[in-house]
Amino acid sequence: YIFESSKCNLPIVSEGAITIDEHSKILSVGQTNLLKQSNADISYALLGDDGTFVDVDGYKVFIAGAKPVGTVYAVYEFLEEVIGFEAYAVDEVYFDKMDSIKLVDFNNYTSIPAIQYRSPTYGDIKDPNEAKVLRLTGYNSLYGADWGVQVHSIEWIVTPETHPQWHGNGQLCFSNQEAMDYIANAIINKIPSMPNSRFWELGTADTQQYCTCDNCKAAAATYGGQAGQYVRWLNYIA
Repeated sequence: YIFESSKCNLPIVSEGAITIDEHSKILSVGQTNLLKQSNADISYALLGDDGTFVDVDGYKVFIAGAKPVGTVYAVYEFLEEVIGFEAYAVDEVYFDKMDSIKLVDFNNYTSIPAIQYRSPTYGDIKDPNEAKVLRLTGYNSLYGADWGVQVHSIEWIVTPETHPQWHGNGQLCFSNQEAMDYIANAIINKIPSMPNSRFWELGTADTQQYCTCDNCKAAAATYGGQAGQYVRWLNYIA
């Protein structure tokens, strides 16, 4: 993008391939040794999974994240500031055309997304690799080590076919105590096998129907509707 914007061709080299001194003009991308030796005030713990860091120190620019995807987002952050880069879709981007590029003084610039998982479920941006240009995590990234179960995951534990007595209208009966205890124990027993998982999302069946037994009707009336009853159920499982 730098070349397409300004016709400036920046050679890509590894640290060991060149001699670097205080007058060297460098764009350092990632957790390089040059970054480690610099005065850059970077905290990888603060950046988390996809926070970004950009700093300018003399003739050197440092672009990095705590993880590779954070470094990718940091590159786009840098491009946004110096060439007006904007991504509107996977295959639709804009950037300024210019004869020269003026470097911005980022001064230990750090950006951490307010929403960690930004995962649309349609089109090209469902693919995390395609979604990077938009600084989205991509839907498929939900299936990484962070997630134990997700989406309509109650059906991974019990279904209307395996436990018809715990369902009504194709949906779990959220007032059935036996079903609550069974699902809670299933999650408890699953957690040790996935110790790195931080999130366990117990999603309902993919239907607009719900159980209409007397107990569910009473719970819905007490807790403000089906959503309130579901939240009560989730709190019990937790």
